[in-house]
Amino acid sequence: MTLDSLNSQTIRDRLEVIVVDDGSFPRIEEADVMTRGAILIRHPYNLGLGAARNTGIAACKASIVAFTDDDCRPVPAWAELLLSSYCQPLVAGAGGPVVGSNQTGFLARYYRLNEPVRPLEADLGMSTSVIYRFWLYLKRNVNPVTYAGARDAYSLVGANCSFRRQVLDALDGFDANIQFGGDDEDLCLRLRDAFPDHTLRIVPEALVEHDYDLTMRDAVRRAKAYGVGNVLNYRKHRNVSPTIFPSPVLWLFALLASTVLRRNRLAVAALPLLMSPRWALSAFRSRSLEQVSYAYVQIVQEAAHDVGFATGLWRFRVLLNGERDKVQAS
Repeated sequence: MTLDSLNSQTIRDRLEVIVVDDGSFPRIEEADVMTRGAILIRHPYNLGLGAARNTGIAACKASIVAFTDDDCRPVPAWAELLLSSYCQPLVAGAGGPVVGSNQTGFLARYYRLNEPVRPLEADLGMSTSVIYRFWLYLKRNVNPVTYAGARDAYSLVGANCSFRRQVLDALDGFDANIQFGGDDEDLCLRLRDAFPDHTLRIVPEALVEHDYDLTMRDAVRRAKAYGVGNVLNYRKHRNVSPTIFPSPVLWLFALLASTVLRRNRLAVAALPLLMSPRWALSAFRSRSLEQVSYAYVQIVQEAAHDVGFATGLWRFRVLLNGERDKVQAS
């Protein structure tokens, strides 16, 4: 349980723990929260992640505010490790990796090699060019870079992040219009614009375990929601490129062509392996045929993201004077 993990923190006596019940069902029992030394604040109905995090920010008194989710369990040194990053005065935020807590099952093994929730590396911010982003995508699909050590980040993830309170106040917190998918990246993008001399840091040892729903339905739902969230960030931030994965589009055209022409169906079926050769290489190195199938899981996720992006473009097609409809990224 998340509260038990927070109570096991090495600096628990220095922590102020606030739980925001964002209209959950069944309701969180106040006694369960109070007996663990935390404060409970309820929303009358579900307002979304951004609004819930803002409620927590408003209620806390600390100069550093950290965030995690109710299906996550931070390691015991999590808070201490994040706090240590702020010894550097220009660090505006710090976070760590999010890893699946489940160790068995097909999707659990896939997520260990391709985590769906992770901080974005600093090299993503080196250029806003679509060509540069495409180049990073190609490199990741051939031979993913293994990052090590504490380092700068492009953006942090809401399930494992922290920020200086003064920075959060200056930015008016998270965008409460973004209910799920992209609110954390939006905050980091606004932070980079408002505080160009400051940095975001990744602390590898500050792990948070996430209880993923290990079903393809949830994998598709999550990817679609992130696609919708990317539309909002793309429309809101002038330097953000649209995130559209080319592989599903190319595969769809190839499938249609092979169906019409009634030729090369086997070659088309194998196309995801050519688009993401990392999985064939990984299968060869580990002698695990299962990893060949990961190419198909990845392309399904990317297709769901593209569908979410297209859905978001239609849903938020009318933006007048910076006003948006309320986001329901689900």
